[in-house]
Amino acid sequence: MPGTSKVFTTTSDQLHKQISRGLLISNDACTRKIIEAENYYNLFNGYKWLFLDADYTGPDEQYLTGTKFEEIYALYLFDRELRNLFIRYILEIENNIKSVLAHNFSRKYGHDNYLKVSNFEISVHSGERKTPAQKIGDVSDLIAGLQREIARQLSKNNPMISHYMLEYGYVPLWVLVNTLTLGTISIFYANLKQQDQNDIERFFNLKPDELNSILKVLSIFRNACFTKLWMHR
Repeated sequence: MPGTSKVFTTTSDQLHKQISRGLLISNDACTRKIIEAENYYNLFNGYKWLFLDADYTGPDEQYLTGTKFEEIYALYLFDRELRNLFIRYILEIENNIKSVLAHNFSRKYGHDNYLKVSNFEISVHSGERKTPAQKIGDVSDLIAGLQREIARQLSKNNPMISHYMLEYGYVPLWVLVNTLTLGTISIFYANLKQQDQNDIERFFNLKPDELNSILKVLSIFRNACFTKLWMHR
């Protein structure tokens, strides 16, 4: 049976609903303006949980005694500022890693050789559970993903990608990396030959295999930050 459809509710109705749950409102007009500017759903569904009475067993949710709207809003603003701070530095790190990776790989293999399987790690090292065929499969998946990204950028008529493809028939890695996600860069780096990984890590004064872990963590945080931003629009 189809679920009950949601109907539009006014800001007054939304506010009265929160008041009925025990939320304290000190400035009705100011609170209404904040709710309309920031989105009711984002504010309450995202940040009310710390202020709810876990012992309440009634038919609806109930706030802890004395909970004020300003407290929920302050948590919302704190989360936004923290997220923006993370994004700022993640994007700086991302740009540095992309630049160094593209420079080192292109210097060693050429500007358009990121589509050659032999320029990546396809040998099986001791302790690995993959077969040679599986290693080649991983690299082939990466290359196919890079080709799909080029095709996607061409379909969007990206001026930089279109220029190089139309003028030269290829896209240099140092141009392509600007369109790649941090997740794809992480996969690209993970499939590099060990010596190539070491060269990049030395640039950042990191120990072997540290950058692999850093890229995975950064990808998770970046996606979480941007997902939250998208939800708040």
